[in-house]
Amino acid sequence: MSVATYFKSKALGNDFEVGIALRGKEFSRWNVLSSAQNAGFCLRWFEVFDCAIFPRYQPHQSDDDEMQVEDAQFYVFRLKRNLHRNRQSKMIRLRDEARFGVELEMSTSAFLSPQMIANDLRVKGIRIQIPTTWDEGKQSSSRWKIVTDNSLACNVSVPNCNVFELVSPILRSEEGISSIKHILQHFPSVKLNKSMGFHVHVDVGKYGVGDLVKIFKQFLKYEDAIDSMMPRSRRTGSNQSNTYFKSNLEMAKQAFRKSKEGIMISLSACRSLHDLAHIVNPSGQRYYKLNMQNLIQGRQTTLEFRQHSSTADFDKISAWVRFCIRLCENSVSLEQSPMFNLEHTSVDEQFDDLFRNLIRDSVLYDFYRKRRQLLAVDDEGDACCIGCASGRGMCSK
Repeated sequence: MSVATYFKSKALGNDFEVGIALRGKEFSRWNVLSSAQNAGFCLRWFEVFDCAIFPRYQPHQSDDDEMQVEDAQFYVFRLKRNLHRNRQSKMIRLRDEARFGVELEMSTSAFLSPQMIANDLRVKGIRIQIPTTWDEGKQSSSRWKIVTDNSLACNVSVPNCNVFELVSPILRSEEGISSIKHILQHFPSVKLNKSMGFHVHVDVGKYGVGDLVKIFKQFLKYEDAIDSMMPRSRRTGSNQSNTYFKSNLEMAKQAFRKSKEGIMISLSACRSLHDLAHIVNPSGQRYYKLNMQNLIQGRQTTLEFRQHSSTADFDKISAWVRFCIRLCENSVSLEQSPMFNLEHTSVDEQFDDLFRNLIRDSVLYDFYRKRRQLLAVDDEGDACCIGCASGRGMCSK
């Protein structure tokens, strides 16, 4: 039986969840992911295959030798129409005082202009502002905005398009999260690609320099673990990273010719915003994973997280907003910023340490644990495309 036939038979039988064990490169060689998606299944998780879980399992024997299963992985797929059954516990609620903003870079077909989108949303009770100048686009507003951005590229499949940023007003706590969900539910289909990003601005106006130092120490300490939560195009060393969201740690190490420990010690000595920015944004530009130029310029009291790939998937947007806010709040709440060294531990261990000791949200941990597993076999982490499942036709990254 071929892999395609296997998944089709399971879909016709209305199986809720199916598993398959594959050795080595069989996953990609047989194009398992494509076959599963064509049959209506999504990859949910995978782990090392353990024969002990299946006591009646008998290894297949070839003419030459017995099949070895030490390098096998066990993959679990779920029907798309059953994705939202039995929702798990919710992520920890944002504090009432939490303030943030989001910027979602997107594109639409050439015939669907920002003004047409705004007109359509206005009919649905959502008022959208369309700035006519660059300065107007950068000013804070009480309404959502669609701002043109010529730095973005159209998809190869749709070379003629409108590219823009969907920019939120200042959002507040859970009400702000609901506002994002509401506008996405009524927004037209969009196209996304690697030139586009999703930026989160976290209001840190209530924090002093010492608090900001704590935030940067934790971000730099766990930068490799955070990278593992992103597609390869959004990690340190990628073309996109080198251009639009450089590694704060690597750039600081190059600028000051110090080790990671040396940079941490330098951060402890910072007494002003300019001292801090000199280390973590050494070029004085905004193109860093964690950008503090708004604070330096006095334009906004926000830190900007620039690393995440663009997405129209509400679950991914909500999770990343919550992650960024909890990273800031929990870093500040630490009595002191530990100076322990993670350089000799694996990225998996760093990831677990990040959520156990800093983020402290088990549901958020589970969300990113599964996302890391998907990214291990699918570079964009879209093995389970929520847009496809809901019929909205959005490619979510």
